[in-house]
Amino acid sequence: MSYNYIHIDIKFITHLLDPPSRIMDDYPVQEKGGPARLRKPNSSSTTVIDQLEQQAIRERQQIGKWERLVLEDKYLKLQEDNLLLKRHARKQEDKLKKFAVKLVKLNSDKKKAESGASPAAASKKPTRDVTYLEDQIERLEVQSRNAQAENAALTRSLHLLQNQLQLATQKSVTATDAVQSRIDSGIKKNLRVVGPPTTRGAGTARTGQGVVVGHTKLPQYGHSLLEETRAQNAGLAYELEKRESIIRKKDEQIRDLHNQMSAQHALHENELLELKQQATGQARTNIQENIDLMRLQREVKDKSTKLEAVQSQFETLSSNLTHMKGSHDALLRQLEDANSQLKQEQSRVVALQSQLKRNPPDANRLVELEEQLNDIIRENAILKEANENLVNSAFDMEREREWRQRENALKVQIAQLEATLKADLGEKGNILDRLTAEREATERQDKQNRELQREYYKLKEQHDELKEKMKFFTKESAVDFTEIEEALLLVKQRKEQEEDNLDFLHKVADEQNKDLEKNLKMLTADHAETIEELEKTRNMLIVQHQINKDYQQEVDAVNQKMEENKTEYESKLDEYAQLLDIRAARIRKLEAQMKDVAYGTRQYNIRPGDEPADSDAEEYDESVQLERGENLFEIHIGKIDLTRDGLKVIGDEEPSLFCTWEFFEYETQATPVVKSSNPKFEFTSQYVVKVDDFFLHHLQKESNIFGDTPGPRH
Repeated sequence: MSYNYIHIDIKFITHLLDPPSRIMDDYPVQEKGGPARLRKPNSSSTTVIDQLEQQAIRERQQIGKWERLVLEDKYLKLQEDNLLLKRHARKQEDKLKKFAVKLVKLNSDKKKAESGASPAAASKKPTRDVTYLEDQIERLEVQSRNAQAENAALTRSLHLLQNQLQLATQKSVTATDAVQSRIDSGIKKNLRVVGPPTTRGAGTARTGQGVVVGHTKLPQYGHSLLEETRAQNAGLAYELEKRESIIRKKDEQIRDLHNQMSAQHALHENELLELKQQATGQARTNIQENIDLMRLQREVKDKSTKLEAVQSQFETLSSNLTHMKGSHDALLRQLEDANSQLKQEQSRVVALQSQLKRNPPDANRLVELEEQLNDIIRENAILKEANENLVNSAFDMEREREWRQRENALKVQIAQLEATLKADLGEKGNILDRLTAEREATERQDKQNRELQREYYKLKEQHDELKEKMKFFTKESAVDFTEIEEALLLVKQRKEQEEDNLDFLHKVADEQNKDLEKNLKMLTADHAETIEELEKTRNMLIVQHQINKDYQQEVDAVNQKMEENKTEYESKLDEYAQLLDIRAARIRKLEAQMKDVAYGTRQYNIRPGDEPADSDAEEYDESVQLERGENLFEIHIGKIDLTRDGLKVIGDEEPSLFCTWEFFEYETQATPVVKSSNPKFEFTSQYVVKVDDFFLHHLQKESNIFGDTPGPRH
């Protein structure tokens, strides 16, 4: 079908290529030797090349004879034909692309059909027919559009020809005005009309009294032009009728194809319904069980992966927290060292001031003081450098930003952990192991605490014993501790007086004293500066200590939250472990059912209905042979308890009773007759059934009829 369609389009292209030359040949040409006539193409030419060569020779000969209007008309027609050819070429390119895509699809379908692997290929035939019909409808619609476009072009050309015909008739009317009347009409003929020279040769007509000048010559091919336009009008009308009939036929074909396509759709839907009905049944239950099992396995895997991710995040957070604790402890140690150094320097300065006040310095003492001063200056410089480094390290903005970033990151991680741990489920093995390890550690710490308490009580007893001994010693020797302290103070005062006497032996000249005073002033000024700087460092260290306290409080709060979350998570994990155990039991049950379904059915040993279950008779060895998909359904009736109202209604204290029931599509069953107010039937009926949709519907929505009937009275 596609081959014929392409062939028709190629013919149409050649037909469109032909009109310019045909139009050139069909136009009337004014020759020297006679009136205008129509030139037709030489019918004796055998090939298209010869025709084109002859046509080119004629056009070269005739191009000098044509008028401007004819050339413009031909140029416009050629331009229109060129535009039409371009449009048609684009359409053909689009069609070729569509055909290429369809060929690729057909080749792939053919390969699949040759491989013949899937039996569902037969069900795809209706869809292929539908696609084929849709393609055919598209082709017919394209052809109808092309026919409509050609019809519109023909109507436009018809209007143009009608306009040309009207113009030609007007020219012929004006040409008849130039003919002189042969009858004397009474009009004066001695008029002389002078007009502009015409392009063509002007005809002069002499009369008795004057000459009339300026009338144009009639075209010799006017009559042939009228005939040609009439013939073209008739041909265009015929073409219009032909195109309309083609369009009607195409519309009918489109309707037929639409009907066929609707029929194919109906067949396809019927086949789909049949396939769906065949697919329902026992396969649905098996597929549903498989899907449930796979879903449960997938959930278990997802929860295990989430638990591992949460554990890894918890480990990273714990490592970060230990690192923060270590850095915080290091800062506290640095603060304590700086405070101790500051106290030592203050004590040394106080001691030096007291010595200066007590003793006038001598030369040797001055040298020693200068050396000490240099040492103090060096130590002061070292302390300044250490203080600057400590301040830079403690109050550096970048470090503070890093700490804040770490803090924010830890908060974000904690929030993520809270959100993820609330939604997660997991296994309990590793966490239970950790719990046991922590319990063992707590037990060890309890043991250590008990041992420390024992040591404490022993030391306390020793201390009490020593106190009692001291009391006994003081009572025996009659010596008081206050007297011992006074004696020690007297000894200390004597030593100080001796040192003062030795210092007064050294005296220095007044000039040296002045120099020493200057040096002392310098030293005091330097000392005051060092004290101020040390006070600044002290204040800064206090601020840093407060900041560290705040950090410590935040860390404690985070630790408390972590402990609370840990307790919550442990409780949740216990719950989840219980749920997992329940799910594991359910999965094992489903796997057993799957194995039972996959590898066949069991063979059940049944007893006859009238034999009691606890009898010591010989075992009734009868196995029920079940086929694939069949199940054994039992209805057991044990006993019936009648109330006093029921016995009154029956009218007998020991009535004879039996039960009847109807089940599914089987016959009505009945128990044997038993005479008692509380009869024990112990009757079992067994049914071999197929668990399909009808059976399940019967169990869910329909009821089984049971009835107890009093038997015959004796």
